[in-house]
Amino acid sequence: MKDTTPHSGRRMRLVHSATRSAAVSPDPRPAPANPAALPYGLITLGELYRAGQVQLGTEVYPDGPWWETLPQMITGLEPWQMFVFGSDEHGLHRRGHAGLAFRSQPGPWKQDTGLQAALTAPDDSALRRGRWAVLGVSRGPGLGREGRSYAVQVTRGDRPRSVTPDELATQLHALCDHAGARHGGQTLIPPLAEGSAGYRRSEIAAVWQRVASERPQRRLPAGLRFIRALDGVDL
Repeated sequence: MKDTTPHSGRRMRLVHSATRSAAVSPDPRPAPANPAALPYGLITLGELYRAGQVQLGTEVYPDGPWWETLPQMITGLEPWQMFVFGSDEHGLHRRGHAGLAFRSQPGPWKQDTGLQAALTAPDDSALRRGRWAVLGVSRGPGLGREGRSYAVQVTRGDRPRSVTPDELATQLHALCDHAGARHGGQTLIPPLAEGSAGYRRSEIAAVWQRVASERPQRRLPAGLRFIRALDGVDL
């Protein structure tokens, strides 16, 4: 889709760089009158783009895709999007991006009565199906009540660096296989395995670069979008 909206040189670079692998999907809804007051729970990547709040960051790895920097992490998904997050070995999805995917928020979880009920519910209970993720799914795709997600196990027992770079690479290959089979869908990937998982962003960048070098045509599938937020959501 041709972009005919006037942009500054920086914004033009942002849009073109961000859409090299996957264009921002068209959406007929207008931009909010007050972009800074987008309601919690309804913030999608498309809404932030229309509000002019997405900035181009650095490359994920040299000659790789670009980070799309957001004022805060998205809280809504479009039907064609899938959200990726880091999980523990039990798929408890308590905090950080996992908490956002299951509980709709990344913050304190111990007083969350919905999560506590889900933790004691049978495996086939609807209570274990969260907003985008499913409790107990530590690796792979999950279908929640309001969207799709994909879990990448980044820790064991909450111990830093307990999942090795080789294990991460194997999981990222599986993610790429799954994303590549979605034919036009967008896969939204925030920073993985940082924070409490113990890795530096440069170390995970090296894992992504390795995965890309081992993929067909030495590149990641179209549709992968790397997003990071300025609100400091713990991972």
